[in-house]
Amino acid sequence: MRRAARHTLLCTAVATAALVLTACSDSPPASNPPAPNVPTAAPPTTTAAALPKSERGLTIKQVGQPAGWTTADGSTQEVTFVIDKITVDPKCEASYSQKPENGHFVRVDIRAETTTAMETNAGYAISPSEWAVVGPDGVTESSVASGPSFSCLRSSDMFPTDPLTPASKYRGSIVLDTRSTSGTLTFRPGFFGGSGGWEWRFGA
Repeated sequence: MRRAARHTLLCTAVATAALVLTACSDSPPASNPPAPNVPTAAPPTTTAAALPKSERGLTIKQVGQPAGWTTADGSTQEVTFVIDKITVDPKCEASYSQKPENGHFVRVDIRAETTTAMETNAGYAISPSEWAVVGPDGVTESSVASGPSFSCLRSSDMFPTDPLTPASKYRGSIVLDTRSTSGTLTFRPGFFGGSGGWEWRFGA
């Protein structure tokens, strides 16, 4: 029994001494292998370049540049339209055309396309009554849809006045009746609630 006890104590002492020597050793610990050189991806950016706004709070567009709007959550395009051309004092081609009430006509050639994301009864339209003209003097003419402006074009050349429908394409023109031959055209759709729209420069 004594010999077994001594053997147990001796083994314990040797093990303790080994631990102490290991803890006090000056040898550096084994280093981990270097990590592989893997490039780090940059975080994605979700901030789009801000569209230019006028002092009227409208998005500034150029002729030929697309405009439009999306679904309420901003995820899907509903309508895209383009102003192809703006003509001051165009030739009226309808047989029953009249002279402008305010001095000049301005013809706006438009293309539009809707997607299947647009609701069937959304009631969207591109109506002349929602357009205005800001003259070079800064004065806004808000009543630029007149009887003579409607009678300037043949019905086949007019942009549809009915509400737009989903998954459809449109082409036509509207005519505005204004005192100005240059300035800015503005379009504020009523379904925006007066909170937005677009504008285009025209004339000299």
